[in-house]
Amino acid sequence: MFFNKLTLISASLASVLVVGPVSAAFAENAWERAHPRRDQVNDRLQNQNQRINQAYREGELTRGQARQLHRDDRQIRQEERYMASQNGGHITRAEQRVLNQQENGVNRQFGRDTSQWASLHPRRDEVNDRLENQGRRINQEYREAELTRGQAQQLHREDGRILQEEHDMTAMNGGYITRGEQRVLNQQENMVSRQIGY
Repeated sequence: MFFNKLTLISASLASVLVVGPVSAAFAENAWERAHPRRDQVNDRLQNQNQRINQAYREGELTRGQARQLHRDDRQIRQEERYMASQNGGHITRAEQRVLNQQENGVNRQFGRDTSQWASLHPRRDEVNDRLENQGRRINQEYREAELTRGQAQQLHREDGRILQEEHDMTAMNGGYITRGEQRVLNQQENMVSRQIGY
């Protein structure tokens, strides 16, 4: 009797351990089969995300550059979700092609050589480097009690708005910003910088 209960418990546990992962894998494959275009786009975004992280870890990208590339990827992902929501959870071949072209643009921005990215986007690089430096200054002033928490948060929000504006400008100009746009962004950064102090 004890042997039968033990056998029954062991068999039940084994079936849970085997069936659980199999059903999870099946569900993933079922979604992939039902949404092959979305799966392809999302797989590329995931791979690109890993490449950006690796390039940052290896010092090939600055933090500002990596953040910008991640923002570009997030925008593509949001666009993919929106397209799918308009078409019963699916995207068309034309939409897949558009998303892949956008991913190609992000991919070209960083490649494997940071100096190449900086030389291709010197204005964006300068703006992003300034914002990154400004963020460090805000944090330092807060740590040294020169800024209150509320002031530091407000300054970070202003930097975030500048960064979003830079991102919007580049989206309208094929990944670049003009000299005039760079001047506007620098003026906004100057205003934040004066609020920081020193």
